[in-house]
Amino acid sequence: MIKDIYLLPGTMCNELLWQDLKCLISDEITLNHIELPTAKNIDEITDTLLNILPNNKVYLVGFSLGGYIASNFATQYPHRVEKLFIISNTACALNDNELKQRKELVSYLKKHGYSGMSRQRAKSLLDESQQDELLINKIIEMDKQLGEAVFLSQMMTTTNRVDLCKRLIDSKLSITFYYSEFDSFINKTWMAELAHKNENVKVIVQSGAGHMLPLEQPLLLKVYLEDWIL
Repeated sequence: MIKDIYLLPGTMCNELLWQDLKCLISDEITLNHIELPTAKNIDEITDTLLNILPNNKVYLVGFSLGGYIASNFATQYPHRVEKLFIISNTACALNDNELKQRKELVSYLKKHGYSGMSRQRAKSLLDESQQDELLINKIIEMDKQLGEAVFLSQMMTTTNRVDLCKRLIDSKLSITFYYSEFDSFINKTWMAELAHKNENVKVIVQSGAGHMLPLEQPLLLKVYLEDWIL
């Protein structure tokens, strides 16, 4: 029996994020990319997913921003999630520095427009061992395909995040977290508390600092997802 996995991407990511993974995954699994809905805030995005995802318990995977949204969905609608797999994300509030940067960025974009992701920014999302031109170009291409309106919308509507640690602990959901050891986006203190207090949490730590693990480690991700679902 073929099993469906539903995939939520990160900021300025589209189905190109999963391209290599789809080529590798078992024939017993169907990967379904879900475009992040446009809405006023994260709770509205989460509610919109109710009408996009099947009306039954699903295997839900979220990467980066999609990981936060998947976690939020699972805590609000636990009856709709069979298992959760979160990549490169800890579902906590953004810190003061990130909030300040986003506010300044939105102000700049409204005045000057968006010229697209720089190569330097794309490289910074990859581990040093993975900074080849193909991956850098794919990150830039996803950003280009989605464009200025999506970027501005995502910056404005996904900044206000509540800490979901207690909700995830109370949920007792089966959750796997997969992230890089030195990924600057990961809050390790938050992760340690969740793993300690929810016995259904599994943590897989990748060496290095890469954030874009679906692009950088599709073969390892294939193995982890197959072990998770089959």
